[in-house]
Amino acid sequence: MTAARTPRWTWTRFALRLTTGIQALLVGIQAALAGQFLTGNSAARAFHRELGTEVITWMAFVSLLLAVLAWRPARFQAWPIIPTGLGLVAVILQLGYGFDGRLEIHIPLGLAIFALYLIVLIGFRSTSTYQGDPT
Repeated sequence: MTAARTPRWTWTRFALRLTTGIQALLVGIQAALAGQFLTGNSAARAFHRELGTEVITWMAFVSLLLAVLAWRPARFQAWPIIPTGLGLVAVILQLGYGFDGRLEIHIPLGLAIFALYLIVLIGFRSTSTYQGDPT
């Protein structure tokens, strides 16, 4: 590995970690908005819907894309591809169950998505940066 290649792709690893953290935060906000809606705040429902359909869905796609870019060109480990890919699939399913009103699946799936992104964040702290890196 050359020294010139390392800084060139540092932004990819940083962006992947950042989007994963933001995604976990947004999913947590979704839970709070859902609670507000269930207590009678109808404006929270509209914000919950827009945040989920627009922002969280795109962030899940961007996280997967960054995981692939960090793996191939940046030589970061490949493991984030699996949970970010599962996160994207889960978010898409979450949209369908939410719009169908299937709360018995929508709510537990939302908790699972939140846990998934937290696990990815914890995983970043416990793995080395590059494949083959002795640290």
